[in-house]
Amino acid sequence: MKTGLVVSVTDELVAELEALAIKATPGNWATDGDTWVCANDSDQLNNGFVLAICEGPDKLKNAEYMAKASPLVIRALLAERAELLRDAGRFRLFASTVVAEFSGAELSSAQHSLFDAMNACDEISNIGEVEAMFDAAMQSEAKP
Repeated sequence: MKTGLVVSVTDELVAELEALAIKATPGNWATDGDTWVCANDSDQLNNGFVLAICEGPDKLKNAEYMAKASPLVIRALLAERAELLRDAGRFRLFASTVVAEFSGAELSSAQHSLFDAMNACDEISNIGEVEAMFDAAMQSEAKP
């Protein structure tokens, strides 16, 4: 779905992209600046051997896929991926902190930072505050 210049990665958009990708010519794609070419492997592209030029019966299916996979859509997918990776990092920090706490293992600097931040809070009113604590703790470990 599109709202102005912002694209939301909805389940419907993902399903549509997947369906279009399945119908499009498989393999690696490249361009010489004028023509899109599709090949089954990068060696064919690197050696100049093209299995299929994106013309003929697949032309419309390929064009539909390329049109839907616009830069806005790809940027939205990358942004969503980045957020999922941040969430995965937060979960790993949480899980490793729980394991360390219950096993009596020494806490990492990120785990100490997380405990210190949580202990300093009088109250937490939304998930954004929790995410910020996790992010700050993870950044503390990343610093030299």
